[in-house]
Amino acid sequence: MAEKRFLQVILPLRLDWEPWYYTMVGSNDADMIPCRSVEVGDRISVRFGPRTYVGVVSNVCEVPAIPEAKILPVARLDTGLPPVSLAEIRLWRFMSEYYMCSIGEVYHQAYPSGRTDKEEAGVRSRQRHEEAVRKAVERLQLRLVKLQERLARKEKELQKRHNEKVTAELNAAWKKIMDEIRVLNTRIDSLKRTTDPLGAEDARLNLCWEDGTSTLIEKIDTVFRSGKTVLLDAQERLRPMLYMELLRREIDEGRQAMVLVPEIALSQRLEDELMSEFGDRMIAFNSSKSETVRRDMSERLRKGDPLVILGTRSSIFLPFSNLGLIIVDDEHDSSYKQDSTPRYNARDMASMLAAIHGSRLVLASSSPSLESVFNCMGGRYVRIKSDMADSRCMPEVQLIDTRAEAKKNGMVGCLSRKLIAEMSRTIDMGGRVMLLRAWGRVDFVENDVKLVFPDNTVGGPDSVDADIMIGTMGSARLADFSRVALLCIMQPDKMVARQNFRADEYALQTLELFRSRLVTSEEWTPAFIIQSAQADHPVYQALLNGEDFCTKLLDERREFSYPPYSRLVDIIFRGRNAEALESLGYQLGERIASALPGVDLEGPMPPEYEKPDVSQVRRLRIVLPKDHGLAARKKNLKKLAMSFAKERNCDIHLDVDPL
Repeated sequence: MAEKRFLQVILPLRLDWEPWYYTMVGSNDADMIPCRSVEVGDRISVRFGPRTYVGVVSNVCEVPAIPEAKILPVARLDTGLPPVSLAEIRLWRFMSEYYMCSIGEVYHQAYPSGRTDKEEAGVRSRQRHEEAVRKAVERLQLRLVKLQERLARKEKELQKRHNEKVTAELNAAWKKIMDEIRVLNTRIDSLKRTTDPLGAEDARLNLCWEDGTSTLIEKIDTVFRSGKTVLLDAQERLRPMLYMELLRREIDEGRQAMVLVPEIALSQRLEDELMSEFGDRMIAFNSSKSETVRRDMSERLRKGDPLVILGTRSSIFLPFSNLGLIIVDDEHDSSYKQDSTPRYNARDMASMLAAIHGSRLVLASSSPSLESVFNCMGGRYVRIKSDMADSRCMPEVQLIDTRAEAKKNGMVGCLSRKLIAEMSRTIDMGGRVMLLRAWGRVDFVENDVKLVFPDNTVGGPDSVDADIMIGTMGSARLADFSRVALLCIMQPDKMVARQNFRADEYALQTLELFRSRLVTSEEWTPAFIIQSAQADHPVYQALLNGEDFCTKLLDERREFSYPPYSRLVDIIFRGRNAEALESLGYQLGERIASALPGVDLEGPMPPEYEKPDVSQVRRLRIVLPKDHGLAARKKNLKKLAMSFAKERNCDIHLDVDPL
């Protein structure tokens, strides 16, 4: 006899409920596929409105919560798709509740119907770089041959008899040619090393870490045994060896591990090292990977194969079944925050994912986020700082005050004479110079450089043979810093002048990031210079003096009730008319202030950076007290915002923990 089974299904839609469907057990009806077993997590085909969707079963029961007459039959049970695990659904539910969105929007993000190649250009750039290096080496070798020919002619001339003046001139010319040959040889050797990511630099790293690796591992193991999260405070190029040891243990013990990175294109060296160590047990994953690649990888993860996944933020949605370790590299990086619904932060979701799977968690950064430092102060995390390695491998900070230099005629255009002297010294010893601005035009910098250094080559941050590279910090994110002997950040003052309570934190993290990418070599110890008109700013002074600036910043956050001492929620309005959006923002703000006493409101205001788009954006910021009533306030806030959107027929989205 046929019996009905009622199913709730998660659809990839913005719905506040999970629709009900039914299927028949033991039915002979040609229109009804017999259901021998339906379980939570199965992916089935159902109709919703005029379309058919693949949904995920979230509940199976015999008695539905709504009248049976309103329930439609399942369109197709056997979709041929693997089921979603209970751990995945648990993560989705947490994410939808925390980030105040629907679980369907999370499902759509986790299992999108189509993918676009957003990062392929960055990943392919390495091949173009290697070709450019090869051509640059050929050009330099031709110059070297010509110099050697000139040197031979000078030596032949010196063998002849000359008066004292001619001999002195010949000796000076010979010495100049020898110096040029030495510089060219240094540059050629340095260029060749850039195409060998596992070459000489790693040997130097081994020297830095040789005495400290085991001690750090012991400290991390102690934290793991306590069940807490490790906050690893170490420089970018010093972390891979530690990662390798932790990952090797997981694979050897048959467990899976994940390393989250802000961008795959910025982690090429780490990817090379992991591939060299783990071979086909390491997979690099990002949202640009094809469905075939994702399917094969997901199948291996579901089976419990011991794998290392190196991935961007979307990797947290992968179907892990035996996850033992999560590492979040550069945990402070804003790239972990999704800019569309669901607006999650992968760093924070990694913590939830670790809790679901019982995994160990390492957050790593050379300049940790204030939220992570705060969690250390509260006892949730334990901070492990690698002072030994940092002191031997980090360049010192030099600070040039352009206002003071201008008063004593110490400026040549936008270049201080102190900077010019350092640039000359660097070029003379065969090193390369990189000049970066926070953002904006760099053509006037290039003009001034060419006037002062007319005999030197000038190029962009991706140049492989220019003496002086000029660009913005954004354009230099993928640049090769292994041969940069002098890095100057010019006028970064706009970073600290931003109208954002996180401005000082972001500025400190950005400057530390670029500083940490400089590499000490046998030929030079790199120089890191900040040239600023606000040299007395606390961020620059903290870098100069090696101060722990976090305590001061946290004190300021507490005084003004900003995160991590409160929770922020931005209500985002989109439309074509800015005035209409602001009016809607004020109206909703009044409604929220009346319904939720004790919360603070800011705005409505335009975004800090407006994109050149037809649509306008306004944000209404809600500051919620971080207390036992937080969850209830968030729930009521979402209800107010969604009912207002429906009433006014306007486009509203919620952004929890905005950056």
